[in-house]
Amino acid sequence: MKPVLEKIISPADQSFHVRVFEEKYFTSPWHFHPEVEILLVENGYGTRFVGDSVMNFFPGDVSIIGSNTPHVFLCHSDFYKSDSTRMAKAICIQFNELLWGRHFTELAEYKPIKELLETSLRGIRFVKNTASKLEEKICQFPGKQGIGRIGLLLEILEIMAADHDKVILSSPNYGNIKINYKDVNRMELLIDFVFKNFSREISIAEVAAILNISRNSFCRYFKTRTNKVFSEFLSEVRVGNACKLLIENKMSISQICYESGFNNMSNFYRQFKNVKHITPSEFQKKYLNYRLLESGNP
Repeated sequence: MKPVLEKIISPADQSFHVRVFEEKYFTSPWHFHPEVEILLVENGYGTRFVGDSVMNFFPGDVSIIGSNTPHVFLCHSDFYKSDSTRMAKAICIQFNELLWGRHFTELAEYKPIKELLETSLRGIRFVKNTASKLEEKICQFPGKQGIGRIGLLLEILEIMAADHDKVILSSPNYGNIKINYKDVNRMELLIDFVFKNFSREISIAEVAAILNISRNSFCRYFKTRTNKVFSEFLSEVRVGNACKLLIENKMSISQICYESGFNNMSNFYRQFKNVKHITPSEFQKKYLNYRLLESGNP
């Protein structure tokens, strides 16, 4: 479950990147990048992981994912069968928050979009009429050239900012991985270690030693880059793994508890409810409703 830092390079004649994915299933790993991402799923269904959120996605799904927020869209197992003729398709727009320059982003008219981008650090999904409007706009991007691309992106962000029915994906206390490019390697090293070792006991002294700093320095360092203490982050990683295993439904809840790094069931239930606001069994029932996938309704 290591989130991969994806480096996005836009074409020389374009200020932001637009890609169309059309493949048997979405192949991007659990990843993050400094660019904000807007994603329209035109075809495909499965499970969307954004930050500490785990939800289903369907055709017509539109979301915006903020800078450096880990995410992945995993297609349903139907798409991985060797004889499957299904295809997954999505349009992905990736842009830097300062695309228009700092002075532009300080304009009063830009304030709703600025607030939208701040909220997008938790991931946002759009529904109903707004999703339909956004789908129509996003589908205009492939083949769009010139200054009109920038105007179209602003239109999309304005529609998103004005929507009162938007669904915030990650929990309120979720803080995304804030990367300072001067220490990208240090954070990658730390994140890699946590995602490889979360199933066992990890001490502050151990992770501090990885960065060759004291315990107190590590605590300050981690807090300034994630807006949370290390134990909260570790718990969210463990709960995220538990969510994945609950959806796969191949282990008992007690097995999932220990496989995810919790030392007893009561602690597992307490930490799970702190992050997801429901119990593990309630979560499993909610996300194993395959009739929802079959009906195609979000």
